[in-house]
Amino acid sequence: MRLTNHGNRVPPASRPTVRRPRRAHAWPVVAVVMTLAIVGCGKGRRGIAVHPVEGQVLWQGKPLEGAVVAFYPQGQSKPKNVPWARTDAEGRFRLATYDPADGAPEGEYAVTVVHNPLQKTLDGWSPGPNVLPAKYAQPGTTDLRAQVGKGANSLPALELKP
Repeated sequence: MRLTNHGNRVPPASRPTVRRPRRAHAWPVVAVVMTLAIVGCGKGRRGIAVHPVEGQVLWQGKPLEGAVVAFYPQGQSKPKNVPWARTDAEGRFRLATYDPADGAPEGEYAVTVVHNPLQKTLDGWSPGPNVLPAKYAQPGTTDLRAQVGKGANSLPALELKP
């Protein structure tokens, strides 16, 4: 019960009911369901199917940690999306095109690898120069190639040499 202006108690049944306007909750639910349906089909944000791709980078026969691997589609002069990844402590990577580790579209690729170890500066740390041979840094000069097919792709090790 509550008190009125005059201190009298008003029974709960006689309280005025407050009605709030109904909100349309269906639209956000539909948007989420549609997004999940698109992602669930293995297609990226642009509707291009991507396939899981994993591999390893070896430098002089040893795993290379912290390198950036990029896959440039062959036959495209200015690709919109370049699948890429950073290698872990074992030199392993999983490519990402639209979302983390989602993979890459089917096709043939020129593969670039750069490694810019951090170096101490006056302001803290910053990436240093690429320590790998320059030929691996550009899609036009690299001799590394990869083929991505439908389904999961486990690539042979990319062996970099001086």
